Amino acid sequence: MSELRAIGGMTRDLYDFLQPHITAIPPGWCGNTTGTTPVNLNFASPQVIAALTDQPPSFAEALAEYVVEVPLDKDNFQSELENQGISTADFVAAEPYISARTDCFELSVIVTVGSSTLTMYSLIERGGTGDIVSRARAYGLEN
Repeated sequence: MSELRAIGGMTRDLYDFLQPHITAIPPGWCGNTTGTTPVNLNFASPQVIAALTDQPPSFAEALAEYVVEVPLDKDNFQSELENQGISTADFVAAEPYISARTDCFELSVIVTVGSSTLTMYSLIERGGTGDIVSRARAYGLEN
């Protein structure tokens, strides 16, 4: 994510504004087999939902408003969106970018012993068969 700071015109304020809304996941991780990792609409901000598609703003607004009110699951996903007036054509156009499932999770562990604190961050992936894989791990030590 910090590589964004190297882009010309990227200010600290702009980076701080964007940072909560974006993530970087390498191809092949977290169910990403096409180069695009779908966004779980149950956890996405309205700003992220609006950025997912080139559909009219009314589509993104309807989608964002609906998801805030009613969490989606894999069984009711498309039918519930259609009930909210989101057409099948709009849904099909956005489908590669949206999901009701998350396959990647961040685990943060903080351990304090005396005056030292160790923090560990792990990116964990849930595979299609339910297997769990640790994809990345980082450590930090504070005294």
